[in-house]
Amino acid sequence: TVLAQTVMRDYPDGLRSDELNLTTRILSVADIYDAVTSDRTYRKAMDFSLVRKNFDSLVAEGKIDGEVVSHLYRIIEKGDLRSRD
Repeated sequence: TVLAQTVMRDYPDGLRSDELNLTTRILSVADIYDAVTSDRTYRKAMDFSLVRKNFDSLVAEGKIDGEVVSHLYRIIEKGDLRSRD
């Protein structure tokens, strides 16, 4: 999937997402979110329900930080950041 291709497979020095500093974890989630929810010349933006399903899988695999993703969901649900649906 586009989302899987967007996520780095290996962090530097074999680190897991929870071993990275907070800034790096936040920027990683934000970058992935922006990449998959933006229209590109080669594909349409992914809808939020699919993004959420994929993000949850990535969290379960340790590829992105679950706490950061939870904060992103709360921000979107509050309306402070719009999903692009």
